Amino acid sequence: ALRQAGHEVRIIDGAVDPRWERSLEESIAWGCAAAGITATTPQIGAALALAGRIKARRPSIRVLVGGVHATIFPVEVAREAAVDVAVHGEGERTAVDLLDRIEDGGPIGGIPGIAFEADGGIRVNPPRPPIEDLDALPAPAYDLLPLSRYSAPQMALSPAISMITSRGCPNGCIFCAARVVQGRRLRAMSPERIVGDIRDLRARFGV
Repeated sequence: ALRQAGHEVRIIDGAVDPRWERSLEESIAWGCAAAGITATTPQIGAALALAGRIKARRPSIRVLVGGVHATIFPVEVAREAAVDVAVHGEGERTAVDLLDRIEDGGPIGGIPGIAFEADGGIRVNPPRPPIEDLDALPAPAYDLLPLSRYSAPQMALSPAISMITSRGCPNGCIFCAARVVQGRRLRAMSPERIVGDIRDLRARFGV
């Protein structure tokens, strides 16, 4: 979504990239305006440590933290010293709005779906409405990811990836945050979009 809006993007997947620390240093030196970090609750400690590391290296970088944990606990995440903005809910359109404002120096106060420090406290803006037409979203930036390193135990061949083709869930499983993060109403991509993405992954990356 950021590239579609005209922003230059790099992705570091620390889970599979053995040189992720070097990649991080290169990206900081590259002069990025913002760093986005996603985290579930088990990952939030490492994510905040990473945010602190980025800020210590170059304080001018705006650090944005999103994902499940920031959606459920936006105040706690936004309160962290190294975090400039916590993004709650679906992040595609919020990220584009944030990067547009950061690059042109405009205020971020009116952007829905964020929490940030303001007037001595934490301000949590209203959530952004769910994206209704998932077909309108661009495909993930697979070409920026080290797909050759992705595999799955149940798959005989590599690379193997998973696809998210719907959002929202009407069920209430206590071990899952899908309904909290994405809402209870199911929204799905069309069969044509899903098959098209599968064909593209197969043709371009051999998935």
